[in-house]
Amino acid sequence: MKALLLTVNYPPVTGGVSRYYKGLVDASEGELGVAGIDCGDPAPMGGDGLRSRLSQIRWAARIARKTPSKIPLIAGHPHLAVGVALAGRPFSMVIHGGEWQDYPFGGALLRRLSSAADVILTSSLTTGAFWIPKSLRSKVVSITPGLPEFACQLLSQIGGQNSAADIDAPFSIVTVSRSSPRKGIQRLVDAVQICRQLGFDVTVKIVGQLQGITKVDAEIGGIKFLGQVADEFLVECYREAQAFVLVPERTSGGEGWEGFGIVYLEAAAAGLPIVATDTGGVTEAVTTEGALTLDVNCSPEDIASAIIDLSVEVNVAKQMALANILWAESQKWDHRSGQVRALLSRVAQ
Repeated sequence: MKALLLTVNYPPVTGGVSRYYKGLVDASEGELGVAGIDCGDPAPMGGDGLRSRLSQIRWAARIARKTPSKIPLIAGHPHLAVGVALAGRPFSMVIHGGEWQDYPFGGALLRRLSSAADVILTSSLTTGAFWIPKSLRSKVVSITPGLPEFACQLLSQIGGQNSAADIDAPFSIVTVSRSSPRKGIQRLVDAVQICRQLGFDVTVKIVGQLQGITKVDAEIGGIKFLGQVADEFLVECYREAQAFVLVPERTSGGEGWEGFGIVYLEAAAAGLPIVATDTGGVTEAVTTEGALTLDVNCSPEDIASAIIDLSVEVNVAKQMALANILWAESQKWDHRSGQVRALLSRVAQ
């Protein structure tokens, strides 16, 4: 083991951050251990509240004190880096997005931690360029996510073509995201209902944790919230769809930053044409041949127009689907193994 990763998101493997760490650990071929699995007691879970964060900081400090000094520590979240620093240990740190900006003095804390970190790992080039001061960017290493394990299986099942491309109406869309404001779920819902009001038979399945209130006109319909589902059911949602649409937007606070978007890779592996927005690391998660990338400030009408174009231009949608399959093939974690080894060598210096 060349380094130890401290994270509260793996296991279990559920959302994007935990999928990222699962892929990173697998690609390290045994050189990256995980605190609570390979060393020390399991991480305390319990949510994002202040009490949980303090408990996790104390856990990180305990892990740091017990881990042999010859093993470098990588804090998978900025608040865990606080625990490692309190234990008097050097550390490297992972930054996925801007979530620390939602905490009091979060921006100042991030700058302090970034200055102290040996290496800063980001899951997109855009995150490193946006959040890290120029004077510290020599510390930044960016490794974009690879395909999750279940999506590799999905890719092999598709066999080079989208199985849903020739299905007649309704034109079925899937999106996979928790419904926080920055994910743009409300304007997607509005766009689908605009399509239906114009006479286009469009439906959308929304997979992910429900957060806040999404307004839906029940008389117009076409919207189905599925909540969180197991990967086996998620595979079926991808297979049954004809397009993937996720249109994140910028909102106030760090939570308004879209770090990457592994679900775009999953959708590509399913051979689905994609509609996205040019915010955060999203443009690194898609290929231009397989995605319609809208302005981050696009309106529901803009999104509706893109959806209608995909539903009408069947040959274009098929070409996009095939481009996405090729893109997904090139984005497996196997292709990141060299980057991961280089990261661990740098962390160990």
